[in-house]
Amino acid sequence: MPSIDEAKLSNYEYMPSKNEQYIPGQAIVTVIIDCYYKLDLVKQSIQSVLNQDYHNVELLLIDNGAEDLVSDYILKVYEKDKNIALIKFNENQFSWEDTQKVVVICWNAGLLHAKGQIVGHLSYDDMFSHDCISRMARLFIENENCVTAGPLPVSVDIDGNINKEFSNRLKFGNRRPRYIDGKKLALDRINGSPNKYLTAPGGVLFIKKDTLIQCGGFDRASDITQVIKFAIHGDSGFDPKAKLYWRHHSSQLNTCG
Repeated sequence: MPSIDEAKLSNYEYMPSKNEQYIPGQAIVTVIIDCYYKLDLVKQSIQSVLNQDYHNVELLLIDNGAEDLVSDYILKVYEKDKNIALIKFNENQFSWEDTQKVVVICWNAGLLHAKGQIVGHLSYDDMFSHDCISRMARLFIENENCVTAGPLPVSVDIDGNINKEFSNRLKFGNRRPRYIDGKKLALDRINGSPNKYLTAPGGVLFIKKDTLIQCGGFDRASDITQVIKFAIHGDSGFDPKAKLYWRHHSSQLNTCG
């Protein structure tokens, strides 16, 4: 069964935006954040999307059977801000038998309802630089054959301080040009990344919605399939000035997506 079909069969409530304000003719970019616990980190992740300098951002929040404080907070964001949609699961989708199930069900539920022509995911504990989405959108706009695009991952600790050593390794592992044939990206990954085209913490690429749908949606092994399943259908863009702040902390668990 394609991954996206699992989401179609799951039990959730979709709540469309109460206040849509999109600029006509400008591409919409949907960012999916699935939330379960760690309210302080959830707030920072969500705020990084609300602070983007790109107007046409749809924030699609997913309440993955979240703790009460988290659930209450994301409902307030949904009620107050523009271009926010909400998906609510009554039960957490995590399973000890399948530790990535939450990624598949939640991300693909969001994909099914995304308004954007371009879709990205942000973990509850990660953040975007304020210009990340505008830079990603520009990569797709400038090149019609671009089907995926990525920012530069930057490692940060629980307090948001940059881990310089690890971040330098990530920079060294992302040495691709502004555009690269997605097949070259995939071959480099399959061959153990000898060219250091893409080193990434899971699924960091923004992807055309049509490509995601046609390929059956997000998969469990998102760090691999974002390249070998999606990127191969065209060019992959890269802008190192756009940052994904990838947070490392002791309480990271798959139960929270």
